[in-house]
Amino acid sequence: MLQGDTAAGPLRIGEAANQQEAKINALGLGWDTIYAASVPVTHPTLTVVAKLRASAAEAGEKDMAVHFIDADWRNVVPSITGKLAVPVPRTGASSSINLVLALNGVRFEAYGDYSINLVISGEERASLPLHVAPPPPPGA
Repeated sequence: MLQGDTAAGPLRIGEAANQQEAKINALGLGWDTIYAASVPVTHPTLTVVAKLRASAAEAGEKDMAVHFIDADWRNVVPSITGKLAVPVPRTGASSSINLVLALNGVRFEAYGDYSINLVISGEERASLPLHVAPPPPPGA
């Protein structure tokens, strides 16, 4: 089963990322809260990165979707859909697949909980919570 390549799960949010061969180069990776003095607020750029592993039996083309939703299941950005090419492992029992999705000008209408969900072949494989909150008081 396609699964994350880390114990914490496959999805991360960062400020920027790119892929060079099998490597993901990421900047500002791993945050989960946007602090905003007021809403709505637009975040200039956020990048979703994932590293997945797949067995030889999973090789082939898969339908993929990324849904970025608010607490009421409304899309924050239009769903991103496409095909995911899962390669046959060259060595070992599994292969790895990198995803790097840059989202520019993401607008958050309200404080609250949001989620980025990765769906492969109709099954949710990963979900990453994201929060938009007022800044903490000074000294907190």
